[in-house]
Amino acid sequence: MSKTLKSHIGSKLRLARQKDGLTQEQLGAKIHKSTEAISNIERGNAFTSIETLDKFAQALNVPLIYFFEDYDRKSRRGRQKSEARLALVNAIGELTDRDIPIVAELVESLKQHRRK
Repeated sequence: MSKTLKSHIGSKLRLARQKDGLTQEQLGAKIHKSTEAISNIERGNAFTSIETLDKFAQALNVPLIYFFEDYDRKSRRGRQKSEARLALVNAIGELTDRDIPIVAELVESLKQHRRK
């Protein structure tokens, strides 16, 4: 298994976990894995079985294919997109309740602009 794929899956796992508002410890408790194991997978230092990926998918309410989406061996575009999504999720987590409707309006405006 290539380091690039391990890193990609790790980024996708981290993104889904953070989007769900879970810590590594909380996710580990859901699927009976250690925090260290999850950390190693998220950092691309370890790979896990397809069965464990399926457990992650179920715990995070994402399809199994989610972990492989945007993966492209010939470019870094998929990884960069995942990292950008992660940065966006982290930024949203720092918003105040007052900021959230403004950001939602900006996103909707961007979606409408792209449709034209």
